[in-house]
Amino acid sequence: MRRRTDRARGLVVAMMARVASLRWWACRRTARLLQAVLDDDPAAVVSLAELDRLTAHLSGCRDCHRLAEDHRRLAASLQRLARRHAPDPAAVQRLRALASRLSVEPPKTISEEYR
Repeated sequence: MRRRTDRARGLVVAMMARVASLRWWACRRTARLLQAVLDDDPAAVVSLAELDRLTAHLSGCRDCHRLAEDHRRLAASLQRLARRHAPDPAAVQRLRALASRLSVEPPKTISEEYR
């Protein structure tokens, strides 16, 4: 009888480890997909099937759901901050001029830049 109990306990532990491993992979895959979807990344093409899997996983996984909510709150905070504190127009102009020069001219070394 004790052998059966030990054996059953071992099977349960092995099964729980397997479920945890599968969940870890599902959460890892979900985290990557979630990042692309919430960032509205144009380079990340997400199929309807992937969106369905993401939605299903988020509805059943408390940790990933929390991660999605944290990401949404962070994005909203950054948007509010950007509305309140617009970048300095002069700094933007300098960066645009630099980008324009770099796309036309070969980059200079620092010593050449300050001659």
